[in-house]
Amino acid sequence: MDTSRTNYRSDYPGSANLPAQVPGRGTLASAVHLVAAYAPDVHGAVAQVRVDGKTNEHKAARQLLGILPISGKVITGGAMFTQRDLCAAVIEGGGDYILPAKENQPTLLANIAAVFAEPEAGLSPPPSCTA
Repeated sequence: MDTSRTNYRSDYPGSANLPAQVPGRGTLASAVHLVAAYAPDVHGAVAQVRVDGKTNEHKAARQLLGILPISGKVITGGAMFTQRDLCAAVIEGGGDYILPAKENQPTLLANIAAVFAEPEAGLSPPPSCTA
């Protein structure tokens, strides 16, 4: 692993958040674009990955999830991280995630609405079956 591009702290507890970007120091021209994992229990970033100019936060987040011990952790982030491969990486790592779904993912929104619209399981037959 290229350690000049990745910083990592292995002893973080709790959950981690993937903010969209963390600006670097200096002038705007010298800013470094980073994706970082923030752990509220330690009040700071526990890992960060540089976003190359040829890619975007999605690829950097995937790399970040690969170096974090996420088993038993809850991963949160912005809607840009609501992607199948990132969610799969969290589940494969033994973690859970809470990510927003927006209108630009209508199928996902419809699937979520359908799950919450289903009646709760019970012993009584549904009203349509009683006569």
